[in-house]
Amino acid sequence: MAVPAWTVKLGTAAVKGLLGDEGSKKLFKAIMFIVLGIIAIFFALIVSIPTVLLHFPLIGDNYLAKFYKVVSNYNPDGIKISWEEVTAVYGALHNQDYSGVSSGDIKDFAKNWLEEHTEDIKDQYGNVIGTRHWYTLRSMAEVMDILNLNSEQKELAKRLLEGLKEGGMKPPSGWRANPSLGWSWPLPGYDSRNDISSPYGFRIDPIKQEPSFHYGVDIAAPEGTGVIAARAGTVKEIGNDNVYGLYVVIEGGFYTTKYAHLSKISVSEGTQVEAGDVIARSGNTGRSTGPHLHFEVKFMNKHINPLEFFK
Repeated sequence: MAVPAWTVKLGTAAVKGLLGDEGSKKLFKAIMFIVLGIIAIFFALIVSIPTVLLHFPLIGDNYLAKFYKVVSNYNPDGIKISWEEVTAVYGALHNQDYSGVSSGDIKDFAKNWLEEHTEDIKDQYGNVIGTRHWYTLRSMAEVMDILNLNSEQKELAKRLLEGLKEGGMKPPSGWRANPSLGWSWPLPGYDSRNDISSPYGFRIDPIKQEPSFHYGVDIAAPEGTGVIAARAGTVKEIGNDNVYGLYVVIEGGFYTTKYAHLSKISVSEGTQVEAGDVIARSGNTGRSTGPHLHFEVKFMNKHINPLEFFK
């Protein structure tokens, strides 16, 4: 429905009557300031969302476990095929899309690692009375050539294989933590590639010996090293359990950070902290094989690689 012109004039007159010409200009400026502020906040939120790095397969626990079980149990002629190689090459070939892969698909794909050989069996007169079959194991490089992977896919497969064998993709050689705006490295002084003892990603659980996902990064440091808040927020939870040991959870905006295997906690629930504030001391509590800090980050309640904020 069109708005009558007289109502617009009446409204304008009312504003001028209440505020005057100068007041209406100030009101307009205030409204524009609020609108531009909202746009700026929205833009800042968008750019602060971490870029997802192709550091590791986009594969769920169930699919990883399926590759592990199928390939580990497939041993023709006693030949052991590397389940990590099969998983890595499959991921590189299918753009890291593992969705819908079946046990049969995995077994068929694993057969690429087998080179079949045949030999006629002859009797004493030279007549063929049968055929002998046996297999030898192809290398990963040979398999990638057979499957016609290009150079980029081959490089990705190598990186995925490294990630599977090392329990996640470590940062590149020479890496040092470079905090993004609003972030601090939780263990000052222990911020190099060599200090990352276990990266974010899939690994074989050292206790269960089954595929599992490591939802944080482990940073090796002597027990008692000061742990600082990586991001400002409110201490949401303090706890102690058999897995994480002593731990602290901090919430701030859309982000949640977790610090585990601590030896001492210096804050209490409800405490407001800034990035860089000392909150605890590193330790070796819970299910831990040595002194270190387990550091997790969630964005809108979804785990992400903490190293995304320290490129």
